[in-house]
Formats: sequence, structure tokens, C-alpha cells
Amino acid sequence: MFTQDLNRVIPQVSLAFLLEGGLGLVVGGVVASFSPAIGKISEGIFRSEPWDVKRQKEAEIQARLWIVTGVCLVFAGFLVSAL
Repeated sequence: MFTQDLNRVIPQVSLAFLLEGGLGLVVGGVVASFSPAIGKISEGIFRSEPWDVKRQKEAEIQARLWIVTGVCLVFAGFLVSAL
């Protein structure tokens, strides 16, 4: 990859940033949206501890990190593709 011409590498890097950023946004949204539902399912199937407000807050913080990372990667993808 480093021996190729820079003009041939930029579209691949841009696409990788956009795909990773989009994946981060999707994962963050899923974590934020479905955490209580997934918690209830795991309570029934795996006999895990009950879903409470504390675990919900932790899931929201985790989702925020995923979403911020996804936004940064998408922005970097747009920036690289503009070059």
C-alpha cells in the first residue's frame, strides 16, 4: 500500500474511514436503542443480573463513545476524500 501512488491510495483510505465511521454510528445507535430489550432477554436466557438505571446509564455512555468515534471517522473520511 505504501509503494503505490498516493492518488490510488486516497480513495481506499477514504472508503475505509467512511465504512468504519458508519459502522460506529450503527453500533452506537443499537447500543443506545436496544440496551433495555437486550438486557431483558439476557436476564431470561442467561440468568444475568436485572437491568437497572445504573446499567442503562453505562450503556448510554458507551453508546455516546461509539457515536462520537463514528462521527469523527466519517468526518475524516470526508476530509480525506476532499483531498
